[in-house]
Amino acid sequence: MEDQNLLAKKIQSLRKEKKLTQREVADKLGVSEQAVSKWETGGSCPDISMLVPLARLLGTDVNTLLAFQSELSLEKMGKLSKEIQETGRREGLEAAYEMVQELLREYPGCDQLTFFLANALHALLSVQNTTPEETARYGKEIERLYRGLVDCGDEKLRDQVNRMLFYWYARKEQTDRMEEIMQNISEDDRAYHEMGALLYRTKGEYGKARECLERGLLLPAAQIQGLIGQLQVIALQEEDISEALALAETNSALVRLMGLWEYGAYSCFLEPYTVSKNVEGLVRTFRGMMEAAEKPWRHADSQLFRHLEKAEDTKNAEEQAKKMTRRLQSDLMEVLEREESLAFLRESEEGQALLAEMRHKCHVKEM
Repeated sequence: MEDQNLLAKKIQSLRKEKKLTQREVADKLGVSEQAVSKWETGGSCPDISMLVPLARLLGTDVNTLLAFQSELSLEKMGKLSKEIQETGRREGLEAAYEMVQELLREYPGCDQLTFFLANALHALLSVQNTTPEETARYGKEIERLYRGLVDCGDEKLRDQVNRMLFYWYARKEQTDRMEEIMQNISEDDRAYHEMGALLYRTKGEYGKARECLERGLLLPAAQIQGLIGQLQVIALQEEDISEALALAETNSALVRLMGLWEYGAYSCFLEPYTVSKNVEGLVRTFRGMMEAAEKPWRHADSQLFRHLEKAEDTKNAEEQAKKMTRRLQSDLMEVLEREESLAFLRESEEGQALLAEMRHKCHVKEM
């Protein structure tokens, strides 16, 4: 009955799009106006012989006219999936599989539904006691359903399918298939590095697996630093110094916990101490930043990222580190000497001592 109502709504909608009256549809098809009215109210369905001329008249095709997948909601698909799993638990995998086949015939081309149905069978196969022959048979069908969606038009659904297929092949340790699927996974995918690590672990290439996981940690760590920094900016705009300082403490702790560059553990205090005119805090911050500038960060300095260190990373590293230190300390010196908001610091006794100390360091570096 539900499908009949959906067909009724579709016929009515397409007729109105074509700006046809029920009388005009009836005359062109050689049926009564009352028959067309019943089609549109769900009182009856067109005879099978009427489907092709009706579809042609309404500017569509029979498949589109009868394919209700566009009308299926995610809630409805979820219910169908649940019914299949309940049937499988109660009557066995074969009964569930027959339901899946019936639904695929009833809703041809509905990619999202196909995915739901494949997942339902997949879930059943994972918990049911099956013979090796049954596992192979139904497993082949589940894989076929997933692979049929690899090139579907819905990008989000494609990503879900690729992830399901990757872990499907991972359980079978089919590394060639895993590598094939990895080609379809974007590096921006949140699961990319985890999946890459699983692939290399399966192949026994543990060094590459570590690299994947460490790269997966490094970018989010920097992003989290930036996000906390933005929260700090908002706190300062709201003149909430205590909140800004608490966020700076959090950022500083994150840097040390993750083994990131120590410079960031100090620099996050610069703005809140400047706004609050905290001379002692600024002196401590500038000194910490100057000292950290002398020790440019390397992957090997961190327990979490040490496997990312490559021979080419360290080539001419000493000379590059010296240049970076000179440039960074010179920039800090310029900020302290010229920044208007730091005038109060330059005028203080502690600030003048800091200036002399920093000038000496910069002078020694230039010699």
